[in-house]
Amino acid sequence: MAHEINVNITHAKEDINISTYPDGLVFNPSHKTTPFVLAEPSNSVSVIGHHVNVVSSNTYADNSVSVINVGSQLNITLGTLVESPFQDQLDSFTYQFDDFVDPGIAYAWGGDGWDASLKFGDVVYLESDLSENANDWGAKCKKAFVNNVDYGAFNTLFIFISHIDNTLILMHKGFFDLDNENISQWTAGRALYLNENHILDITPTGESENWVRSLGYCLPNKDSKKRIWFEPDSTYIKIN
Repeated sequence: MAHEINVNITHAKEDINISTYPDGLVFNPSHKTTPFVLAEPSNSVSVIGHHVNVVSSNTYADNSVSVINVGSQLNITLGTLVESPFQDQLDSFTYQFDDFVDPGIAYAWGGDGWDASLKFGDVVYLESDLSENANDWGAKCKKAFVNNVDYGAFNTLFIFISHIDNTLILMHKGFFDLDNENISQWTAGRALYLNENHILDITPTGESENWVRSLGYCLPNKDSKKRIWFEPDSTYIKIN
């Protein structure tokens, strides 16, 4: 269906840089817009080999507008918008530690002893390691346990992505789709914590001497995913 667009021609005040691509046409206003996040992105991409759904960004615009005033604060790009400042910002919260040699990462140590190996989606923390056998980063990666404040209560928390060929990848903040084994209960809009079994849950642990800390919230979606926004709070509460 054809659309008529009226273009007002005036004396040029600024240069407009136009790049052409064969894939389509995108108007990308770079100023005087309000950025927002598409909670239901139309595209999902594979990030570092795992099924992380990455949301895209957009800018607010009235789609009924039929007149475009080409002023000094409008950039026009012909083609497909392949990069997003918001996505670049999200990527900055995923960290890669090369040569992170950590033999103990195959097991998660908690107050009750050795647990199974770290899994994709586990909540973990980095612990200082100043021993003579420490890796170049001077740290170990361990699973967060709520039964002792030394096991993640006052540390920066991450979601464990992978540890392959001594390359450790962690996510500190962002959107994440959980498997059933990574979360106990999921309800849209509810805050998230670690429960007494040290996995994500909308109900925090209530046991004595355990610690409680807000880790994000459950994000509504149309894909029937247990999607969350992961953003650990910097404070915790210890249950007496």
